[in-house]
Amino acid sequence: TGLPVVYYSPGSGWNYGTRVQISDYSRRPYRYKLTVHSVRSSEGKRNTYVRLKVPNLSGTGFGLSLMASNRRDIRARYYGLSNDSDFDENLTDPKHPDFIDEDYYHYVLKKPRLSVSLLRHLYGPVTMSFDLGLERSDVDPATRNVASDDEGSGERPYDSFYQEQGTVIDGVTGYVGVTLVWDTRDDPTIPRRGVFHEWSYETSRNSLLSLLFEEIDYQRHTFTDARYWPRSERLNIAHRTVVEALRGSVPLYAYGEIGGSRR
Repeated sequence: TGLPVVYYSPGSGWNYGTRVQISDYSRRPYRYKLTVHSVRSSEGKRNTYVRLKVPNLSGTGFGLSLMASNRRDIRARYYGLSNDSDFDENLTDPKHPDFIDEDYYHYVLKKPRLSVSLLRHLYGPVTMSFDLGLERSDVDPATRNVASDDEGSGERPYDSFYQEQGTVIDGVTGYVGVTLVWDTRDDPTIPRRGVFHEWSYETSRNSLLSLLFEEIDYQRHTFTDARYWPRSERLNIAHRTVVEALRGSVPLYAYGEIGGSRR
């Protein structure tokens, strides 16, 4: 199956690309599924990934999931940490005297990633996976140079909010994790009934590379609860709750995604 992707977004302009999926459903839930997704925008945003999942490797009792991705987000958001976050609209309003830049609270994130997950069915609806990955994160300001009101001519760059907060930690990171799943859904692709619980733990650090980069050492705990109720042949109700906790030397980009098997 394949699908062209075309849409317009005020933050990234025209987006265009394609999504192609090759699947073999000769065995439940499927023998393998290969997904290729590539979308880019006229403003420079990019999101490309290739994912291969084999639920059951014949004769081994294990499954395998591989993913390679490369993402460039031109308007990733950051407003501060938890209850200390503060969004001052005046700083992004061109008509206000305190205006700095419309992208003051944004930053550019470039993030290639490679991950491998080994899947294991334990008993009944219970499965477990062991995850290993490597990623590189580059953070740059999204603000532009604006004319200075000080004496003299020329332009001066304004710092992005994240730079003023001193929370920039980028570089190469390796991560390992473990996931435990309870899954009673009738179908993993298009479920109509059942529940899905996932407990995920992930630890990321770059201690082996700390001579070249600022040290990254943080842990992510994620719990996901999803439930599905069929109301009629054509109507289904679904609900999902996610609870997550981060601790350690957490880089700012880690606050922009949810952990677990699908991040």
